[in-house]
Amino acid sequence: MNTHTRPTLSQANLAVSPARRSATVATALALAALMAGAGCNSTADAHTPSTTAQNEPTVPIVNEAELQIELNDLVALGVPGVVLLVRDNDQSIVLTAGVSDLEAQTPMSPDATFRVASLTKPYTASIVMQLVAEGTLQLDDNVEQWLPGIVNDADRITIRDLLGHTSGVADYFDDPAVLQPYYEGDYEHVWTPQQLVEIADHLGASFKPGTDWKYSNTNYAIVGLIIEQATGHTLGEEMQTRIFDELGLVNTTFATDTRLDPQIAHGYLMGDGDPIDTTGIFPVPYGAGNIVSDAADTATFYGALFGGEVVEPALLDEMKQINPKADIPYGLGVMTEELPCGVAYGHDGGYAGYSTRSLVLNDGRQVVLLANSITVDDQVSFAADDQFAAIIESAMCG
Repeated sequence: MNTHTRPTLSQANLAVSPARRSATVATALALAALMAGAGCNSTADAHTPSTTAQNEPTVPIVNEAELQIELNDLVALGVPGVVLLVRDNDQSIVLTAGVSDLEAQTPMSPDATFRVASLTKPYTASIVMQLVAEGTLQLDDNVEQWLPGIVNDADRITIRDLLGHTSGVADYFDDPAVLQPYYEGDYEHVWTPQQLVEIADHLGASFKPGTDWKYSNTNYAIVGLIIEQATGHTLGEEMQTRIFDELGLVNTTFATDTRLDPQIAHGYLMGDGDPIDTTGIFPVPYGAGNIVSDAADTATFYGALFGGEVVEPALLDEMKQINPKADIPYGLGVMTEELPCGVAYGHDGGYAGYSTRSLVLNDGRQVVLLANSITVDDQVSFAADDQFAAIIESAMCG
C-alpha cells in the first residue's frame, strides 16, 4: 500500500456495481468527475498475436488494428489503461493500451492483474451449485438453517433469493459509514462480512423476500458465509480448491487483505484534481467482488463455466434463467446480454478504480475487458462508458 498523501476520496465512487449501463442498479455513493486525458499524456499499446496449431495459417478472429484504435480512444477519454482478450476456439488475442501505473508510466501488460469486482459473483454462485450437486446445500434452503438470526426474515430468504437478488436485503454500500474510513484515508480499515451484513440489516429490507428484485452485494456476503458454514473452510479456500486449482488459474487469487499482487494494475479514480490511486483499499466486497485476476485466467473460468465444466448442465441452466422481475437480464449470479451477433452470458463489475466485463456467446466466443478506472455519471465518462460498450460489441461481433 502506498504511504504518500492521497487526494481526498470525498467524491470517489468505491462501490461494486453491475451493469454499468443500468442506472437502476448502480450502487455508486459518490461520483468522481472524469477529466479527459488526466494523467495520461502518453499511451502504450501491445498485443499478443492470434495463435493456432503449428504450421496452420492464421485466420484473424478480429480486426486487431481497428480494435487497437478503439482501445486507444478509450484511453484518450481518460481511462489510464485497458486489457482486451478475445478468444474463439483455439485462437486468442490480447490487446492493451495505456498504462498500469500513472506515476511510473508503466505500459499496460497483457498479464496485468485487476480487481475484477463483481465478476467474482459467478465464481461464488458456482461453488454453491457444486455444493447443491453434492447434496450439501439446496437452493431452497433458507438462511436461518445455516446462519440463524443473521438478518430479519432469515427463515423466509432462500439461497436462491440470495443468488438472484430477490432477498430484499439492503446493500451495505447504501450506508455511507461503510466507505467513510476510506474517504478519510484509512485504506486498511477492515470490515468483516458479518459486520457488513449487520449494517445492511439495520438499513431495513427493501421488500419481502421473493416479491421483487434489487441488486445487493450483501446477498453474496451471506452466500459466502453459508459456504463457509457448510464446508468448514473459508470462502477463499473453497475458491482455491474448487476453481482456481481445478482450472489451473495460477494468476488468480481471492484477496483478504491489503497486500498487493506484484502484477496488479493500479486502480484510479479520475477526478477534477490529481488521479486518486485506490489500489490498496481493503477488499470489502468478499463473495461479491474480492477476486484479483488477469484476462487469460478470467476467460478460462468463464469459458469453463459456460462450457459445462464447472457446474452440472441442469444447474447451469438455472443460473442462466432470467428472472422476469429483474431490472437487468439476471439469473442466479449470471447476467445475460443481447448482442447483434447473439446472446452472451457473463457479468460485469466496478469497484475502487476498476471496470471489468467478461462475456461468452452461445457459440463459445469470449471477450474479457479490464480497465483500471471506473468512469461514471458525467458527460465525458458517459463517452468512456459508451466506448467501453462499443469495444465489447466490436470484439464479440466484429
